[in-house]
Amino acid sequence: AGVFAVDWYNGLQSESSALLRRNFPPPTMPRLKNRLHERFAWLIAEGMDRKVAYTKLCPHVSDPATMGYKLYHRSDVKERIAEIQCEVHTGR
Repeated sequence: AGVFAVDWYNGLQSESSALLRRNFPPPTMPRLKNRLHERFAWLIAEGMDRKVAYTKLCPHVSDPATMGYKLYHRSDVKERIAEIQCEVHTGR
């Protein structure tokens, strides 16, 4: 009863949660265990603002600026953002 697509990470997915289940390139390094954290890292690595990225992933949150700030400053997320940016810039 909806539009479905298939990607390498999530398998069959519905259109309703397309942003969280966005097609990302296949990883060459370990991704974060938490899907939201991984998506957030990709959005930040692509140059999106922390507040905007968190709002896109969790539109129901009342204070996305604070949540985005907290998530961005987690050591695992910061390391993952750096890895993604390095991989993108070196073309691996």
